[in-house]
Amino acid sequence: MAETVKALMVRLPESLVEDLGGEQKAAEEVTRAAVLDLVRTGKISAGRGAELLHMTRHDFLDLMEAHDVPVIDYTPESFACELEGVRKLL
Repeated sequence: MAETVKALMVRLPESLVEDLGGEQKAAEEVTRAAVLDLVRTGKISAGRGAELLHMTRHDFLDLMEAHDVPVIDYTPESFACELEGVRKLL
């Protein structure tokens, strides 16, 4: 089922809109930036981000990498705990 799209007014300097290639490309860039930031801050999952941008999960992970958005956000403590669990299994 297709998701309903809601229009939202965002004010950008005209020169920035021009730099981004026009209104349509600027809207796409703002949407992409918002979704990436929501993933970066943990407000939505990478899977949801891919869905919102109509991308495959693989392509979205590539986009995250290109924008330095961590795919895995482990704290050192969480990583140590996971590693200990793997060691016990081995």
